[in-house]
Amino acid sequence: MWETEDMDSPLQEGNVLDIIDESSVRLYNEIVRVHCFVCGETFLGPKDKAGMFIFGHKKFHLWEIDLDDLGGV
Repeated sequence: MWETEDMDSPLQEGNVLDIIDESSVRLYNEIVRVHCFVCGETFLGPKDKAGMFIFGHKKFHLWEIDLDDLGGV
């Protein structure tokens, strides 16, 4: 498992950052921590990416349930 105790890192929950990448400039992005209640996986990052993390986990776990209903793999 990868963890960091670097208190100087900008990726600290509650920080607000401007994020620049090859396709956009996003201003005032709050860093949040969210986790999946089903499997416990945790995400630390910008709020918009946290939403995709939660959405993706919901879809994945619903897919697992569908497989189980079909008798498993």
